[in-house]
Amino acid sequence: MQQFEFMEKFEELLEQQGFQSRIVSIEHLKELQEEIDALHRKNLLDEELYDAYLASFDFACRQKLLDARSLIIASVPQPQVRVTFVREDRSCPVIIPPTYAFPSDNNVADFLRARRRIICLPGPLIN
Repeated sequence: MQQFEFMEKFEELLEQQGFQSRIVSIEHLKELQEEIDALHRKNLLDEELYDAYLASFDFACRQKLLDARSLIIASVPQPQVRVTFVREDRSCPVIIPPTYAFPSDNNVADFLRARRRIICLPGPLIN
């Protein structure tokens, strides 16, 4: 029961930082890979996003992190930014992808790294 309380409090802490998160068993890693691959095959993921963040993800991390029992999956919702450039009475609307306007992808990693001691508790975080 204490582990579930920890998970809830940790997810609340992430939410207070503006992150969306879930803590899941590392047993679900293969399912996560299959789901991402299926979305990519159906062209339901932006190709630049996939190339930048998902294509290089190491789904074999379980072999490298032998004691890991849980995964923390976190994201930072970021809106697209619309700007309009005007030159010589001509307008040119442009959509700037969120990763260019809000470089917050490292914020999640930095946040988790700073709390590494409380994350690496003995035993599984979830069943």
